[in-house]
Amino acid sequence: MKLSVVIPTYNCGGTIKDAIDSLFNQSISEDYEVIVVDDASNDDTETNCGGYSHRKNFHYIRLNKRLGASRARNVGLKNAKGEIVAFTDADCIPTKYWIQEMSEAFKKNKKAAGVGGRVIYDMPAYLTTIRDRLNLSFGVNQMSEGDMVEMYATANIGYKKSVLDKVGGFDEGYLRGEDFELAFRILELNVGDIVFDKELIVFHAAVKYGRDWRLLFRHATMKKFILEQAILKGRFQSLFWGRIFLPNDLLTIFAPPILLLTQRYKSIWDLFFLPLFYITKCYERIVIWETAIKYGRFIV
Repeated sequence: MKLSVVIPTYNCGGTIKDAIDSLFNQSISEDYEVIVVDDASNDDTETNCGGYSHRKNFHYIRLNKRLGASRARNVGLKNAKGEIVAFTDADCIPTKYWIQEMSEAFKKNKKAAGVGGRVIYDMPAYLTTIRDRLNLSFGVNQMSEGDMVEMYATANIGYKKSVLDKVGGFDEGYLRGEDFELAFRILELNVGDIVFDKELIVFHAAVKYGRDWRLLFRHATMKKFILEQAILKGRFQSLFWGRIFLPNDLLTIFAPPILLLTQRYKSIWDLFFLPLFYITKCYERIVIWETAIKYGRFIV
């Protein structure tokens, strides 16, 4: 099973080498290739990638014009020769067993359209949450409802190339959220499930809160989709006691101080975001209730 790893990049000269090095320091020498698609960077990304040109399984593709991550991933997909196309980002470090785990997950789940894993953010850069510490110390035995939202991120996911070709790849009209839209489209078309593998781990560089406040509301759409799938496909294991969807989020609404324990902070200024986070949680719950009413279900 040949596997292709696609990394879109834009001005990630400071991190791209670590990402590539991690992919050439894997536990297996199984047939795989690494494709970096440079979305017209103007830093030293091209220079840093040039150090790998001697490798037959490394391909660097530079776009002449910046067209966005969706376009870059589609270019990588078009050039990929593997049966499986795995995606990660230029500021991510897959573990040594990432490719091995990805390959084994597809062999074990032959009907799966895709396999997603855990993304662990750079811990020293933040005062980490209790949940982060538990995840790092003890791992995760099973995916929680919250992780169901995170698992579609292209920082750590792989798809069968045949599935990606069938659905037409990423929608290039999306500037953000294209990874989730792709996953939703695959699930809606019933071409296979996207399974979660807790051993499939990628470490992600610390990120700051986005300047676009609308991104904070993106999870509402994702959670709505997950609830719809639970209702339409009878997957009520996503519901606590069969009635409560995302109980931790519901608890946060009635006990706002919980936000102090569940969010990451890099500086004291991040605390000013807490009221906005609380508003997004309330908005998400309204969307969930509207969805439940739409399908005639009693869900809180």
